[in-house]
Amino acid sequence: MKKRLVSAGVIALAAALSGPAALAAAAPADEQQIRDIVAGEAAAIKSLDNAKLSTFFCDKFRGVVASKTADDQIPPLSQVAGYGPQMISAVASAAGVSGPTTQALTTAIQNNDDKAYRSSFHNAAREVLSGVTYNVSDVNVTAPTATADVTAQGHDVTANQQREFVQENGKWKDCTDPEKRAQTSGNPLLTSLLN
Repeated sequence: MKKRLVSAGVIALAAALSGPAALAAAAPADEQQIRDIVAGEAAAIKSLDNAKLSTFFCDKFRGVVASKTADDQIPPLSQVAGYGPQMISAVASAAGVSGPTTQALTTAIQNNDDKAYRSSFHNAAREVLSGVTYNVSDVNVTAPTATADVTAQGHDVTANQQREFVQENGKWKDCTDPEKRAQTSGNPLLTSLLN
């Protein structure tokens, strides 16, 4: 009987001593997994891969994200057809698009060539997105939910958004509504286009 009490006491003491440490150890793992999700999303966004991007989202929004294509992000050619070369050049230059890509985009718009327009717009988007950096801060985990502030910055524009995460099958997933807009600041021309 004495052995059982001593064993139970040792187990209780070990649990009491390791309990807070075990909980503290879980928080950094959760935070790192959330940071990894944002890094994975950033890579998918930069490669214009919505199928890959959707894998980081919770069940509630995965289908919505997967159903969109890179072409869904491109304004219809008819919407930009009236833009002159100077306007296209100003916007592209402010966003960090190279001269050759800007020229290809301008030519496609002037020639009303939808296929070339979409191709050059994709190239421009990749160039712009390649210079964007993502920073995760203020991760707040209260399992099974968490929030984190994500800042995307590039080409004189900053976008801030609080992202929401949930645990599904033991893994963290982004559960931020894809329609939720980020708060943008910086270059007025670019921020007006983002909004």
